[in-house]
Amino acid sequence: MNGTEACLVEENQSTEKLRHLLELTRPASTWQPHLVQLLAQQILESGARHTIAFLQHVVLLFLFRQLTMGKETLQRTRRANLRSCGCPVPVDKRLAPLVLDIDCWKKILVSLGFEIEQPDGYHSLEHVDVLVGPGVMPLALDGMLHLLTLVNSLPWNILRMILTFLPDEALSLCALSEEIGPRIQDQVTARAFLSRYPVEMTQLGINKQHHVVIKTVGDREQTRLNKTISMTVRAVFQEGPPDIATFV
Repeated sequence: MNGTEACLVEENQSTEKLRHLLELTRPASTWQPHLVQLLAQQILESGARHTIAFLQHVVLLFLFRQLTMGKETLQRTRRANLRSCGCPVPVDKRLAPLVLDIDCWKKILVSLGFEIEQPDGYHSLEHVDVLVGPGVMPLALDGMLHLLTLVNSLPWNILRMILTFLPDEALSLCALSEEIGPRIQDQVTARAFLSRYPVEMTQLGINKQHHVVIKTVGDREQTRLNKTISMTVRAVFQEGPPDIATFV
């Protein structure tokens, strides 16, 4: 398998994981805005990366447990324990970032099929228990884990830019990332982005040449960045069923 074929296989696998996530958590709006808000409140890169890692921690705990116990054993355990409020997920709360929107964090977990227990009147993370609910979907968790990996792979300035966007702006950026070039069709949008985010657009290969905005992708890393932006933005901002054709 050559490099091009390997890239295509990787893209197809990535697409499948995101499709499972979007299809199994419909409507995806139950978690999309909360993920954006959870990350957008982080001013520093370290805080954002820390928040992503904490979400990954919860998902990985379940997936690792499923792997080590086996599907049938895990299902029997869940059936037995669900009568007593479900199987607890041993979340290490010491791994939580200093700044965490607990309500957003809980809503994301609930959308993935987890259950939350919290005494009335208590709002701190230490009083939150995460349980394996009957609706936990391993394929959706695997898709979320993959999405978080994609988000975490974005350069901080690109991620910070995306987190400030409304859905329409984000999807406009997505269209630019999917442009093959060299001449960009929507010159008005391209000029606006280039004016507001010159450094970030240069990272995508977008520049102005003789009063025309063009796109020239120079290397594999730049190609990968454009594709990562496309997949990430569509997974996080697109409403309704996933349009898989736009991922590849």
